[in-house]
Amino acid sequence: MTLPDAGDRHAAAAMGGRADAIVTATVGDDPMDVLGPLDIEVVHPDDFLPDQLDLA
Repeated sequence: MTLPDAGDRHAAAAMGGRADAIVTATVGDDPMDVLGPLDIEVVHPDDFLPDQLDLA
């Protein structure tokens, strides 16, 4: 896996851990060309937390 930025290691971790999503405040900085085909969603915490409350 080639990442455009060494700071994108969390993308590799998400892939290795078979994550469905990455929760990050820097949504626009994530390599969607890598994550999109893997069906890994990038979610802002402001959206993630209310969704979790709705599930509870």
